[in-house]
Amino acid sequence: MKTSRTVLLYKKGDPQDIGTYRPICLLSVVYKLFTRVILNRIERTLDEGQPWKQAGFRKGFSTIDSIHTVTRLTEVSREYKMPLSHVHRFEESLRHR
Repeated sequence: MKTSRTVLLYKKGDPQDIGTYRPICLLSVVYKLFTRVILNRIERTLDEGQPWKQAGFRKGFSTIDSIHTVTRLTEVSREYKMPLSHVHRFEESLRHR
């Protein structure tokens, strides 16, 4: 099923120079569709197993969210004069409800 056809695409410059061409592999549409379905299933399964704290390189998450959470926890810690670890444990308990 995984067979490809390599084609040389002309970039620019002297057409007689092989260095002015870029190789590209053409794959079967059925193969690409099949691998995309498998990839989506794998990603979904792996994503469900990740803790909510893991935001890097995940679809729908951003490191900005994590930065905001840490900033907010620090603000609450200062506001209520509580150690940050106490506020963090309270925040975690809210997520498990």
